[in-house]
Amino acid sequence: MNAKENVRKTAGFLSRLRKDQSGNVIAMLAAGIVPAIGILGGSVDMSRIYLARTTLQAACDAGALMGRRTMGTSTWDANDEIADERANDMFEANFADGAFGTTNLTKSFSESGGTVTGTASVQVPMTLMRVFGVQTNTVNVSCTAEMRIPASDIMFVLDTTGSMNCPDDGSSCPNGNNNGVEASNSKMKGLRTASACFYEALAKKNITDVNKTECGEEENPVGATTDVRLRFGFVPYSVNANVGKLLPHEYIADTWTYQSRERIMEPQTDPNAWDRSDGVEGP
Repeated sequence: MNAKENVRKTAGFLSRLRKDQSGNVIAMLAAGIVPAIGILGGSVDMSRIYLARTTLQAACDAGALMGRRTMGTSTWDANDEIADERANDMFEANFADGAFGTTNLTKSFSESGGTVTGTASVQVPMTLMRVFGVQTNTVNVSCTAEMRIPASDIMFVLDTTGSMNCPDDGSSCPNGNNNGVEASNSKMKGLRTASACFYEALAKKNITDVNKTECGEEENPVGATTDVRLRFGFVPYSVNANVGKLLPHEYIADTWTYQSRERIMEPQTDPNAWDRSDGVEGP
């Protein structure tokens, strides 16, 4: 058989193969199985990633809220860092280690300027997407919690009598009220510091007259309150405070009904019942 005959037979075989439609389903299935795995695998794995992310975010939010609530008006590391402990406990109650088959769970909570910030990370193992070389997907979330107050009017009624010049350690002033001279550790100085720190805590504004150590803070307050209305008033007094005619008489009720209970004594017909005449009624 010469070369021309070989070429003719080969061309005839390829021509018949091209025209032959038998067995095309197998070829089409083999060619489409890879894209099908990608579509199905992507949807299944994305659903698992979404579920893990949603639950992880909820756990982070719950932990931050619990930490901020436990912290209250104190500091983050007060009471052996109980706020951080409570935050982590709440997180673990909402997202257990290994949930949804996840691995390498990390979480942390911190506080700055009264705002608690949390971060969490976890790796979600892939199933069908492993065919394309994707082994895991890392999910990261963050959360914050801060104390906010409604629109409020705050009134400071401040004692400015002479005894406020005396030391705050309970010792008496050497000359009455110290002759009007304020002691270095006077009650008045403590009153001014407390008022300034109270303002800092509510308004989230730093006052240069006091430092973070005096207010028991780790950092100076940040994030000034802008979405609520806060109004502060001051009533200093040296003898007494009298609002006089600033308060209309109609604002004061003459009588008022309070929720209370009234004792009702009823005679007992049971011969074994307690006889009131034998005992002494208490208050």
